[in-house]
Amino acid sequence: MNAIQTVIQQREHSVEASTQEMRVYIAAMRKGYGLTTCALAKEIGTTTDTLRRYERGEDVPASKTIEKAARLYFRIIHERGYVSRPIGEVMVDSGQLAIIDPCYLNRWQHGDYEPETAEPTNDYDAACKASMSRRGFGEIKDGLGIAFNSGQGDGVYPVRAVFDRDGRIVRVEIDMSGE
Repeated sequence: MNAIQTVIQQREHSVEASTQEMRVYIAAMRKGYGLTTCALAKEIGTTTDTLRRYERGEDVPASKTIEKAARLYFRIIHERGYVSRPIGEVMVDSGQLAIIDPCYLNRWQHGDYEPETAEPTNDYDAACKASMSRRGFGEIKDGLGIAFNSGQGDGVYPVRAVFDRDGRIVRVEIDMSGE
């Protein structure tokens, strides 16, 4: 069994019914691999309405749908000759993460979270408001980055990268399931 088959097998047995996880699979397959919502729904045996409910962040109890989506996602990776492997870990101390090009950090406005104000007063406040929103994520620094809640709170989360046949990173995944 090669490394990708091991990952697929492990993932198939550990997938839980998580709206956030399903949203990741939907986004990856629609945007990253060009599947339409209709084609994706047909492939995993659900309705386009159910997928749209996931995308809106609604709780949809459907663990079998998530398992099918996970299998499809890893099958697509395997068919393209991609390989997923660990690249490190990320530490969370505020229950949230941000992804932003490091060149913009020199413009970062430090400060505290200000829950009583509607509009962010600094960049940390903006990240907190985005990650604590109903959706659990949002753009920061005028769209230069994104902040999101870690789902399980503080901790150390493993990071994996998906590499194409030429060894280029085509996707980065942070497993925040707490498993």
